[in-house]
Amino acid sequence: MNKKGIIKIFEAAISITLIMGFVILIYSQGIEKPRESENILKWQGSVLDQIKDDPSFREIIMRNEGACGENPNLADIQSFINDTMKNTFPGFSFTCRVCNSSDICGIPVYKPEAFSEERIVSATLTEFSPKKIRMFMWQQEEA
Repeated sequence: MNKKGIIKIFEAAISITLIMGFVILIYSQGIEKPRESENILKWQGSVLDQIKDDPSFREIIMRNEGACGENPNLADIQSFINDTMKNTFPGFSFTCRVCNSSDICGIPVYKPEAFSEERIVSATLTEFSPKKIRMFMWQQEEA
């Protein structure tokens, strides 16, 4: 029997196994990132739902516009988001904007990877003057 041929086949099988192991390892690490973004978007939606369902927050939104950090009337909403976020997503920053439902609520400062969710808020069933609140989150830059 030709032992050199069997050894070469065995070496090739080990090489292929090692290469496949590295490919699977790299691929599995890439899958984790979308799960994090999915969690962030679900959390943002949950927080915005709590805000739009709260009568006092709804009243604040209906009477004001602008970015949370710039408009002092939106400080209660900013504090609520900050309090719920600090334990859930440490290392992340956020901002929110309130604007008319037909306007585009953009992020005030460009961030390369920002997560965004929005909700429409209406005051009453008889009066139709909806506003929207949009929240942006991004990972803080390490100094």
